[in-house]
Amino acid sequence: MTLTRLDQIKSSTVYRISTGFSYLDRAFGVTNIKGIDVFGMPRGRIVFASGEPGVGKTRFGISVVKRINALGGKVLVFQGEVRPTEFKQWTGTDVADETNFFVSDDTKIAKIIEYIKQEKPTLVVIDSANMIEDYNKSSEVRKILDILKITVAEVGCVCFMIGHLTKDGKMKGNSDVPHLVDVECSVVKLSKIANMAGLSFVEAMRNSSTKTVFNKAVRCLIDSNPGMFRFNVGKNRYGPSGGWSAFRHTSSGIEFVDSPFGYNLPVVNNILDNMTPKTETDVVQTVGFWDKVNSWLSK
Repeated sequence: MTLTRLDQIKSSTVYRISTGFSYLDRAFGVTNIKGIDVFGMPRGRIVFASGEPGVGKTRFGISVVKRINALGGKVLVFQGEVRPTEFKQWTGTDVADETNFFVSDDTKIAKIIEYIKQEKPTLVVIDSANMIEDYNKSSEVRKILDILKITVAEVGCVCFMIGHLTKDGKMKGNSDVPHLVDVECSVVKLSKIANMAGLSFVEAMRNSSTKTVFNKAVRCLIDSNPGMFRFNVGKNRYGPSGGWSAFRHTSSGIEFVDSPFGYNLPVVNNILDNMTPKTETDVVQTVGFWDKVNSWLSK
C-alpha cells in the first residue's frame, strides 16, 4: 500500500470491444482514442448479465460471440448446459472462423483460468456463472471473481458472464456479485405490464392526446411479437448507467430492434406491417396511430 499524489499517477485508457451491435455498444460507453470515439464493452473487465430462465441470455451470448468472431476476434465459451456437440448445433452453420472459436465444459475455476491464459481470447463467455464449482458457496464467490478479474485484466479480454435469477427476481449466488463485477446488466422480456419505454420513434409522439392509443398500440405490438426482450446496462464503472437495446428472437438467432440511439428501420417496418391487433376495438383505436408512425418514419 502506498500514498501517491494525484499528479504523479498516470491515467489509463479503457479500451473497448464491439458487441457487433453498434447501438448496444453506445450503451456500454465510449473512449476517445486519438480523436476517434470507440464504443463497446470495456476490455480487461467483467460484464455480468442476469435474467430469468428462457428469456434468451444464451442466444444473446451466442450472437455476440459470433459477431466478434466474424470481426476477427478469438472467442472462448465455457458452458455447462449441453455437450459440445449439441452446443455446436446452437451456433448454426454461419460461424465465420471455427478455428478461432473454442468451447469447453470445464467447471473448475483453475482450468478456466488456465485456458484463458493459454488462448488469450478477445472474448470469454461463461454460461453460466453457476456452472463454476463452488460458485454457489458465498465464501467462494469473491475469490472466484477476484481471480477472474485479475486474469482478464492481464490478458486484455472481456469476460461476459451469464447469471440466473431466482423466482423472486434475485440473482443466484452471493448478493455481493453486482458490487464485484465491472458492468452489471439484465435481460428482460418485454411485457404489457412493464412499459416498453418506447420504441424510440413511438416515444417521440407520446403525449397527453395520444397516451391511450399509445398504450393500446404497445399492447398489440408486444402481443404480436412475444419474442422481444431488452438488454439493460445497469451499474457501469466505465460508462453511463441506464442504457438499453431491444431485440427480438428469430428462427436464426436474434436481431436488433430499437434503442435510445436509433432503431432498425427494416425490422421496425416489418413489425408494423405484420402486427395483428387482437380485437376489433384495437383495430379501430390503433389504425390512426400506426398511420402516424409510418408517416413519421417516411420523413
